[in-house]
Order: sequence, then C-alpha cells, then structure tokens
Amino acid sequence: MLTLPEKKLQNYLLGGIGYSAIHWKKVPHAIERGLNWYRPLAGQGHYHLPFFLVMDLGLLLEYGFETPFASEQEYQQWPEAQRAPRLRYENELLGRLLQEPNVQSILEFLQLHKDRQQRIQRLLELLMRSIAPHYPREVLVNPAHLRNFRPQAIQLSDIAEHQVQFEAFIEREDYFMSTLTQFLDNVSKHVRWSEILREEDIFEIEHWDVLNTEDLRIGCRQILEIERMLGEIDARQIAIADEGADVETAFVDETHYPTGGLSELTNRGSFENLVLSELVYIEDGPEVDLFEVRFVENELLYYLRDSGQLRRKRRSIHLIIDLDTTFQLKSSGYDYQFSILAQGFLLRIARDLFKVFEHDAVQFHFHYVTGEQDTEAIEREIEIMRLLLADEVQHGWVTLDISKELDLASLKESKRKVYAVTFSAARGQWWQKRFHETLHEHPAILGIPIQIKHKKDKETKANTPTFQLPIEGLPFQDIVELKNKVIAELAGLRSS
Repeated sequence: MLTLPEKKLQNYLLGGIGYSAIHWKKVPHAIERGLNWYRPLAGQGHYHLPFFLVMDLGLLLEYGFETPFASEQEYQQWPEAQRAPRLRYENELLGRLLQEPNVQSILEFLQLHKDRQQRIQRLLELLMRSIAPHYPREVLVNPAHLRNFRPQAIQLSDIAEHQVQFEAFIEREDYFMSTLTQFLDNVSKHVRWSEILREEDIFEIEHWDVLNTEDLRIGCRQILEIERMLGEIDARQIAIADEGADVETAFVDETHYPTGGLSELTNRGSFENLVLSELVYIEDGPEVDLFEVRFVENELLYYLRDSGQLRRKRRSIHLIIDLDTTFQLKSSGYDYQFSILAQGFLLRIARDLFKVFEHDAVQFHFHYVTGEQDTEAIEREIEIMRLLLADEVQHGWVTLDISKELDLASLKESKRKVYAVTFSAARGQWWQKRFHETLHEHPAILGIPIQIKHKKDKETKANTPTFQLPIEGLPFQDIVELKNKVIAELAGLRSS
C-alpha cells in the first residue's frame, strides 16, 4: 500500500483517464466536474479509488442513456491487449448499472431537474457503499493534496505521458489495467445489483429539497429501511373477524356501491355475487325456467369478487406512540433508536393494514403523546412521517397529531369499527388495562399494546393481548414475526 506523494498526484489522477469508459473529451469541463465529485469522496475515506472511476460514474448519472461511451469512437485506437478488459469495464459496471430498474428510475428523475449536482454527489456516495470496497487498496491519495489541485489544459499526449510517469514511479507498467481487472472480478463475485440503490435511497434523492438537513435524511432513511426490512404481510393469510349482525350493520359504508361495467362481470361465481337483474328470468309454471337454462348454460352474470361486495365497512385505526425518555435511547440490542424503531414499525403496520382491509373505508390516525417532554424534536419526526405518507395525507386517509395526553374516549365512533395500537415503554401495563376496559364498552375500542419491556417489569394478567420488545434486544426476524402477529391479532378482534 502506497500513500501517494503530492508531486505524483497529477500523474496518478490524469494517467488513469486513459482507461475511462466514457468519451470524456465530448463532455464540457469533464475533468473539472469529475474533480468536484472526487474531492468529497476522498474526504469520506474513498481515497483508494482512481479518479477515472469516479468521473465515469458521475457522468453516467448526469447523462444517463445518452452517455457517450468511449468504445463507440475509440475502440480501434485501443491497444489490442486492452480491448477486452476495457469493454468488460464498460459492460459489467456502467452498462450493468443502466439495466437496474432503480437506477433507471432515478436517471429519469434526474433528467427532469436541471439543478442536480448535489443529488449526483449523494448518489455517488450511495453507490460507493457497494462498489468502493472492491477496488484494490494499493495507492492512497491524501485528500488534503486535492484541495489545490487544478489541472492544466489536457491533451491526449499528456495523458499517455502521465500514465508512463506514474507507472514508472511505482515500477508497474500495467498498474491501471491490473487493478481494474481485479476490481471487476471482485464486483462480479460480490455485488448484489438489486440492492445497489434501495427504496430509501430513491426516496431521499427525490425529496432532496425537503430533506435539507442531515438529521432529516438519516431519520427518513432509517424509518424507510425498517419498513422495507419488515416486509409486506401476505394478506391472504389474515382472517378478518365478523361482528354479530346487530353490531356489523352500524359499520356499513352506505356511500359505496359498485359502478358496474362489463369489465366487472363474469359468468362464473357464487350466488352471493349474482347480478340482481338475473332474477327476472325466474318464471312460475311447468314450462322451461329461463333462469335454470341460463344457469346450466353458464350464462348467468356475476359480479367479480371485489365488485360483489355491495357494502364495505368503515374502520378507524389509531396508531399511538406514547413517548417517554426511553424513546430517545438506543439499546445495544437494536440498530436503531427506539423512536425510529417505533415509527418504522407502525408505518409498516399501516401499509399492511391498508392491504388487509383494502375493500373497506379505512382511516389511519397517528398520535404522538408527549407528556411533559419538549415537542420540538418530536415535531421534526412528525414532519418525516408526514412526508413518507404524503399521498395518504393528501387523500384524507391518514392524519398525524401531537398532544400531551390522549383520551381514549375521544377516539370512539358509533359508525366506525375502531382499533388502536400503542407503542409505549413506561405505561405498557396501563394501556393494557385501558384496552381491556374499552373492549366491553359501547362503542368499543379494539386495542393492542406493544411495550418496550424492562427486565424489572412485572407480568400482568388480562384478556387483552400484550406484545413486548425486550429493551436488551431482539433479533430482527423476531421483530418481523411480532409485526405479523400484531396484524393478525388486530384483524381478528371482535367487540365483546
């Protein structure tokens, strides 16, 4: 491993440009732009990367599918021994990136924004998570030397000379080619292309103007990361409880009726979904009954399963984060602060319950209960959740509020089936007791408490189920199972 002396910096940076996969001479100010991307990355610890790699990735992000690749015009000029490795670099790294759906999505987004340099810099940082560890750490650049580096006018002959001088200095004639080949071998073995840009990365780039501080970006990224890792539930495996007829009727949404149309009809189905106009074919008398004939001939019309549900139910789901000082802590057993873990957990529950109750009129209400705590930091976190749920908030499906205390009685509704999930630490048993009481009230609140449990907490006996997160830690797969159990339990609750 060699730390490069400052006097050889120009030879190293410019000598490698001869291996660039992009026809950079056709790009205005390509070297200067590349240096603007390279300096911050070197300052973040990526000082082992060659300049041409960073420049190529930055130009690829800027020009997308219109990137001018070097092979299109210079292939015949390359030495024969370099042709295969350089084409491999172009195809296996840059071309492979262009094939990834998430990369394609972000490239399309960038093309719509003229002011995109900060976004490109951030995207380079995100790409380096997967790419940078695989480049050989043989030559290291001192980031301080880059601050004042300003290359003079570049000519093709100068680049070739810089390459010769650098490789003579380190006494390796094939340095750039051999390290590039080793890098591509490592990438082909270890990089998982489907994870090179994740959902939280795309969200951050698309909302860059709003996520204007590092705290907001980190919080938003972590909540989305938790939601993604918790994964979607299989709604087909969730049994939704039916109430008694006298109770169920109160929750019916009379404002909804199928709009019909040929696309919503079929000649196969159950009699519950029969189109009512088919009943006119029922006839009295000994003659042939047209209804029976249409039944035998499979000519009766039925609503499709979704459209056959002539009446859907109203449901209100309250997701309550009962904050205390525990939520500002991070236990060694978890990768996230408890407030972030709670919000990511409840966000995933909301997304899953949208699927479980997809045919019903569902509203979600997020409540932040602060007690006597300062609300400034909490309000910033609510802004993150409001951004993550922007579409749902705009449609009126989701609300978010903050209060010192929450009265359960204020959540009751006679025309909606009301559920509540609480995430708490100090008051887990209190919520369990309250939900046990509201289960027997009219109208009822069907509640499930989730408690961050300390070892000293005593167990309580109650009919209301309690789900616990040990403060000392829990494997993430167990948290996934906990989330699925909460949803299954909630969907199966009935009024007492």
